[in-house]
Amino acid sequence: MLLAFRVMGECHLASRMDLYAEETAVFLSSALNGRSIQNYGSIKRRRDKGIFPAERTPRQDRIGLVLNAYESKWEKGFAAVAKFKARNGHCRVPWSHIEGKFRLGQWAALQRKAKDKMLSRHRRRLNAIGFAWDGHVHVWENGFTALTKFKACEGHCRVSRYHVEGAYKLGQWVSVQRLSRDVMSAERRKRLDAIGFVWDWRQHFWEKGFSALAKFKAREGHCRVPSFHMERKYKLGQWVTTQRRSKDKIPAKRRSQLNKIGFVWRIR
Repeated sequence: MLLAFRVMGECHLASRMDLYAEETAVFLSSALNGRSIQNYGSIKRRRDKGIFPAERTPRQDRIGLVLNAYESKWEKGFAAVAKFKARNGHCRVPWSHIEGKFRLGQWAALQRKAKDKMLSRHRRRLNAIGFAWDGHVHVWENGFTALTKFKACEGHCRVSRYHVEGAYKLGQWVSVQRLSRDVMSAERRKRLDAIGFVWDWRQHFWEKGFSALAKFKAREGHCRVPSFHMERKYKLGQWVTTQRRSKDKIPAKRRSQLNKIGFVWRIR
């Protein structure tokens, strides 16, 4: 169903979705000959108190209709974000999130976009529940949410470079986090560490091989691993062969670790 409004000689057509949250606030601003939304708030208060004359002009009626639709959508969005906060403990809503049948992620994005144009009472209510205004925070949270979903399905955070989670390029996001490790906030680093984020995948895989070798040594009493030996599902024989071939290239710290457990560098 389309609603038509003629403002300053122009016909504006908008579907119910076009009245979605703050985009309507921008529309109202132009509809009132450039007056701010803050002034329009005073118009609404006067209307609610019955100060407007009984005989209203058609233009006042049309503006009132737009305002009512805007208020209804905004309140629906606020109720949804409040439920999200109660359940998750924060207001960092991912862009694609749907609360029930309400596109809360899109609604939240519109609030951020129109922060300086929205009604001050709306801004105060959002501030009161800890609404996340920073769009960069929003983008980071989208990536973190995708990573936690990946971890839940795969059991680890070793995301390949080109992996796409749903429609989200998670592999690229993970690469950016690794490159940004030294400059990101301690809070983000802590959250990533808590779910087992792999900061250096080369070091991670080396440590995995070393751990398998240490288990082999504890059980067998030596480090003479056959070339094709599998330690459970890990190709330990191949890993050991790689270490021997790379003896002169691997870091001194790793070489020292291997020497301490009696690694056999040369097979006679």
